[in-house]
Amino acid sequence: MAQDNLEIGAEELLDRIVDGDLPVTTIERIIASQDMMGQIQKKAARLLGPRGLMPNAKMGTLVPSPDKLEPLLNELGNSRPYRTDKEGIVHVAIGKASMGTEKLIGNLEAVLKEIYENKPETYGKSKKGKKASSKGPYVLRAHLGATQSRGTIRLDPRTVDPSSPSYMSDTLKKN
Repeated sequence: MAQDNLEIGAEELLDRIVDGDLPVTTIERIIASQDMMGQIQKKAARLLGPRGLMPNAKMGTLVPSPDKLEPLLNELGNSRPYRTDKEGIVHVAIGKASMGTEKLIGNLEAVLKEIYENKPETYGKSKKGKKASSKGPYVLRAHLGATQSRGTIRLDPRTVDPSSPSYMSDTLKKN
């Protein structure tokens, strides 16, 4: 997935965010060093916190020293934060509706390829006394939905499997 915009700075960037010159709605992720956290908490915690943008070690967006920012920035440049749960459901944002259909489909393709490239050797539920196997489909169901919408669009699992002849078929691209 492409990185569209990158802003680098310290106090001056923080002031732009607080003053509204850099809208919080355009920010996807904030990376900071530990020494900047005091200023971020004083000036922008009320803006960034409710939107989940506060840097923290759990999300990998907080580093102990400024010299480790550049390697982290290179590492996170093309990555997307995602969540999984114990049922094997993956929650990942592929973009914003304002991005346009082609970019969203491109991002969806990148996410699906990454998921299938990192597929474990065995998956699925194991029966009592038996190991999990790698037989059967890896994706049982797939849904697309917007954050503030009521329903989701159910996708045919064959259209999200890169090894399938129906992968990203025209029916998916029309919706």
